[in-house]
Amino acid sequence: MRVNYTPEEIAEMHDRNENFNGTRANFSKIKLYQAVKSDLVEFMNMCDDVRMIDGYDPNMKEKHAILWLDFSPAATLNKEETAALTAIMNKADGTVISAVDGHVRISFDINDIWDN
Repeated sequence: MRVNYTPEEIAEMHDRNENFNGTRANFSKIKLYQAVKSDLVEFMNMCDDVRMIDGYDPNMKEKHAILWLDFSPAATLNKEETAALTAIMNKADGTVISAVDGHVRISFDINDIWDN
């Protein structure tokens, strides 16, 4: 089984997933998504090494939602920034750290936003 997919390949798989069609939103998970997104914006404002924040918004074709932030290749975090990032990681359902096109990406998963 291949486990070293590029972020572009993952995005393509995400975009072509037609097997899921959510019918009921899990409002506690949508609130969690909004809280993580808000915390990431706040974190970006405090940390100069964050290049951008992006993600896949909740939609009925995807059971889960993903947010990510991109760091410069050599990011330095002070104590407060480390605590803020750790709190966001602990809030999300999962975290993935990867290297992409000359920067570091941290992705935050919010699982089971939709039920079918």
